[in-house]
Amino acid sequence: MSSTCIFVIYSVVKFNKPLVNPEVILPSLLSAITGPLSSMVPGCVASAWSIFYFKEIEPGRNLHLLYAGMAVT
Repeated sequence: MSSTCIFVIYSVVKFNKPLVNPEVILPSLLSAITGPLSSMVPGCVASAWSIFYFKEIEPGRNLHLLYAGMAVT
């Protein structure tokens, strides 16, 4: 996330003419987005199984904390 912000600031400072190979920009931005998603999805799937199938997490405070944690992460 910080590298994406730094690149955007760098592009603004250079008036949208950065000294970077243009073929590299899109894959690097996509990996900055998909990297955290791919690490978060298994935990969300496991939590969904805990909520809906195993009924380990009951409605109430714990469920709200789980949803808040998923939203923040």
